[in-house]
This record gives sequence, structure tokens and C-alpha cells, in this order.
Amino acid sequence: MHQTKRTDSATVFATPLLRAQSGKAEQLSARLQSIQHATRAEEGNLAYDIFRAVKTPDTFIVIEAWRDAGALQRHIRTPLITDFVGRESHETLQGGRFDAIVLQPIDDLVFDTLRPTGKTNAADRAKRVYAQAILLAKEGKAEALLDQLRAIRKGTRGEPGNLGYNIYRSADNPLQFVIFQGFVDQAAFDQHVKEPHIATFTAQLHETLAKTDYDWFLLKAIGETMYDEPTTSHGAGQ
Repeated sequence: MHQTKRTDSATVFATPLLRAQSGKAEQLSARLQSIQHATRAEEGNLAYDIFRAVKTPDTFIVIEAWRDAGALQRHIRTPLITDFVGRESHETLQGGRFDAIVLQPIDDLVFDTLRPTGKTNAADRAKRVYAQAILLAKEGKAEALLDQLRAIRKGTRGEPGNLGYNIYRSADNPLQFVIFQGFVDQAAFDQHVKEPHIATFTAQLHETLAKTDYDWFLLKAIGETMYDEPTTSHGAGQ
């Protein structure tokens, strides 16, 4: 069964998307991992997970969760992050920059996870795959798109191989939504895209999406994520 954790409405998420220069992907990966532990120890941090795109391995996505906007802003101003941005803009990042979206969770869902009985082992965790999609609604169609996404979420959460399905909305652009989901393995994801609720959305997306060729990424986690049994403590204020 799914286990849903809720938080108050102040919780914010951020999802930086970073692309490495040619030949610099491993260096960027190592640099991201080098700031992960310290970030998770910051007051107000709830999650800091790193993922790498399967089809474009020079692309990295981070999922961050913070107690409130103030905690996120303090994090951005820390020497750890200002030094990281300054160094990587010169050494590893395509175009010397990266994109980030600040998000609010829809329906107050923070972590929506499937936890099997007992501890999962490293081999099982290594099989897991994740997917992120960035969607932009047409003017006047944001709520209709949200209804479609909620319907997909209901169907996806009923799939035996699903780990979670979260919907987020941009804090800066109410037309922009981010979907993040996890699956026990590639076969479970492959089955997911064949499900009737996905076929229904695909047939209807031209009605609500400003771009039907929306951005999405199939991902593998680097290290432990919010979908795993917690073995590390995050910052105070959880």
C-alpha cells in the first residue's frame, strides 16, 4: 500500500536542472554529491535527492524539499551554494548556468511512497527508475490540466510497480506543473506508459497543454532518495 506523508502549506520544493559540458558529466556528478550531505544537514531541509537522466547522461535533476521559503532562501545564500554556482558555471555547466523551478506541492502531498514490508536492499534500489515531466498549460486551462493530472495520479498509484506520483505547481508561473514519479524497475515504468489512464491523457493533452512535446526525463537515482527507507537524518524542523 501507499504511505502518504503530509506537511503544512509552507513547505516548498525546488528542482534544479543541470546540464554538463562535454566530458564534464562525471565531474559535475561528483560535485553535486559533495554538497548533498551538508545540504541535508541544514536546518529546514526535508530532502535533497540527485538523479541522472538515462538517455542524456549529461543531464542531472535535483529534487529539494524545504520546510518553508525562508529555509530555501537561506540555503541559496550559503557559501556552500554560492561557491558551487560560481565554480561550476565556469568549469562544468553548459552555458555557464542552470535552470531551477520553485514548486508548491498539489494537495499538500510531500512524499507519496510505496514501502514494501521490511527493508529494501541495495540491489532492489538500484533497479528503481524515476521520471520527471515539466508541463505548461494553455491560458485558461490550468485547472483542467490539473484535473487530468489528478486522474493520472489516481490510476498510477494503483499500479503494483509504482513508488509514488507527486504533482507540483510552479510558485512563479501558475500555468507550469512538474510531475515526479518512481517505479520499482524499468519493466514497471514500461507497463505504466501502456496503462489506459496514460492513453486517455495522451489523447486529450492537445486540449490543455501549450506544448504537446513537453519535456520529460527518465532518471536513475544517485545515492539514497526520499523513496528509500530513511537511514540519514535531515536538518531540524522536519
